Amino acid sequence: MTHWNHRPLFVPDCDRLPATHAWAAADSDPPAAYPLREVMARVLTAKQREAVEGFFFEGFSQQALADRFGVTQQVVHKRIFGTRRNGKLVGGALGRLRKALDPDGDARGGDDD
Repeated sequence: MTHWNHRPLFVPDCDRLPATHAWAAADSDPPAAYPLREVMARVLTAKQREAVEGFFFEGFSQQALADRFGVTQQVVHKRIFGTRRNGKLVGGALGRLRKALDPDGDARGGDDD
């Protein structure tokens, strides 16, 4: 069985958010002006940040990251995507980034918490 350490990245330059996004119209210091990694450094824990960078920026699989960090694949998944507790999504880097970049929830058209 082949163990894939990397997966293809479809957007190689993820460091900046698009200026055409809805945030660009905001009057007060729009998050779109910040490099994505700066926002990540501000709102994510070190463990979440290394999981997100490894998965999305470097293209490692969750299992490869788990092997690197000495944890299970499920732990890596929870660091990135969170988990449901009592019907509510808790934790997870993507949820934190979503709230930091779009506090009103307009980008996804609804509340998924």
